[in-house]
Amino acid sequence: MGKLLNTNSKEYTTNIEAYVFDCIDLDYFGLETNPTDKKEILQLISNEIKSMAFYDHNIKRYNGNKYDILSDHLQGLPSYLNIDFANYEILKVVAKLHNLDKLPDDKEDIILDKWWSHISNRIFKLFIKYGVEF
Repeated sequence: MGKLLNTNSKEYTTNIEAYVFDCIDLDYFGLETNPTDKKEILQLISNEIKSMAFYDHNIKRYNGNKYDILSDHLQGLPSYLNIDFANYEILKVVAKLHNLDKLPDDKEDIILDKWWSHISNRIFKLFIKYGVEF
């Protein structure tokens, strides 16, 4: 059992970006041809998130905190973003993101508690990285 990567390391950032892009279901959008440009793909996701999750009630409910709004939305398992949701699968994915066979037992509960907020944060970081309007 190895050590967790720093989540700001280049290696982890590359792994989590690949994971997020692998989770995107472009068929959901019903386009004649699917975009291949990462910015275009993320703009589709951004537009969908805004239309489905950022309405007046949610903005008030979460005091305008976009990370909490997105985290809550992702827990509803939107069809366009197939993020792992079962605890066992989450732990397998996170181990892979950290290039480990198994996570340290004492980290599992923390990882599960923070999974949705972590993914939310990473999606917003991708929007920034690729210059996607949100």
